[in-house]
Amino acid sequence: MSPRRLKERGIKPIKTVKATLNNYRLVFNKKASIGKHCYANIEEAPGEKVYGTLYTITLKQLEKLDGHEGYPNHYTRKTVKVHDQKQKPYFAQTYTATHPLEKEGKPTKQYLKYIIEGLQQIGWEEEALRLRRKFNLM
Repeated sequence: MSPRRLKERGIKPIKTVKATLNNYRLVFNKKASIGKHCYANIEEAPGEKVYGTLYTITLKQLEKLDGHEGYPNHYTRKTVKVHDQKQKPYFAQTYTATHPLEKEGKPTKQYLKYIIEGLQQIGWEEEALRLRRKFNLM
């Protein structure tokens, strides 16, 4: 999630760290309640990685984020171990879809732009480019 998106939701992180989640992949298999598009999710995938940002936020901010993310009906929280660029491990909370589709769908361009913006702002340029290519946003 991009820092701008967090700010729009009234959340100001205490700390921001560039991080990876090993043995998972980013997929778009969370069906929207309205429309045909899908939202982001992660799923286990040995040997793959999810690139992103680890935000340190307060419990009150997490609860606020829960409301925006549709927790617990649309997404549930899961504790995962992520690593910073120096391979220092951190335990983190992530959201996973409660009822993912079997096949990956397509996000809206605006939603994808938020994800790409977040990747670029933390320095994951190659991953941002991969997503642009995957969804023909070149």
